[in-house]
Amino acid sequence: MLHSKLLFLLSVGLLSILPLQLQAGTPEALSLNEILQRHTEAVGGLYHWQKVESLKLIGTVERDGQLADICIIKKRPNKIRATVTLINPAQPSQTIQLIRAHNGTEAWSAQRVKGIQTSEKQILSTGEAQSLLNDANILPPLLNATQGNTTITLESPQQIANNEVYTIKATASKSNEATLFYVDSKTFHVVKSIHTTEYCKTTTLFAEYEKINELYFPRVRTIQDKGENTSILNVSSINIGVGIYEEYFKDIEHASLKALSLGI
Repeated sequence: MLHSKLLFLLSVGLLSILPLQLQAGTPEALSLNEILQRHTEAVGGLYHWQKVESLKLIGTVERDGQLADICIIKKRPNKIRATVTLINPAQPSQTIQLIRAHNGTEAWSAQRVKGIQTSEKQILSTGEAQSLLNDANILPPLLNATQGNTTITLESPQQIANNEVYTIKATASKSNEATLFYVDSKTFHVVKSIHTTEYCKTTTLFAEYEKINELYFPRVRTIQDKGENTSILNVSSINIGVGIYEEYFKDIEHASLKALSLGI
């Protein structure tokens, strides 16, 4: 399929970084609960995050020297749709959109010429569906991990790029998934995560946090998958509370008119 590498980007989640050397660190001695509390406050507080029903992120994604526009829309409780828009190299006058979505029940993909009805959607595999579902959460990853059936433990402190970090491990109780979160000891923002499932291992770096409506978002994410493919997501626009119909996540044909009205 056209530009399969960009399609793969949407299946593994949205982005991480080249491994950074970890060395022993000595941040302030805090308990797990104290670190989690400071992290919650650092990202804007659970109260403010729980009021967010939907998010729209617009930016660019770069992979293997290719740069494309990307739009990601999330809606509670577990819906997401990501659209990558790029020039068709075979027909430079034509713009192609690569779409992946999870409607809360199943995950699907489709491809279309921008502004035209798409071809029939394809149902994604279990692993691809789970990756999208993981990205569908509106809460920041570590904050979200504390809200579910997850075992949270405090691991040995580390250093990343000479910055002392706390290491927190979140292990899902009903699957083989586990995530290591590296929390900056000064800002208490997550600067790196390593997410491991039975299907893949994904490393993510979070950078350039910005405050929007009392909430903090990383503007830049870089991802490295198990094949050492690296992608970079730069978010230029973040909209909180966008009006979007359920059909937008369910069926590409029924959602096309609405999508065009939103410019996505």
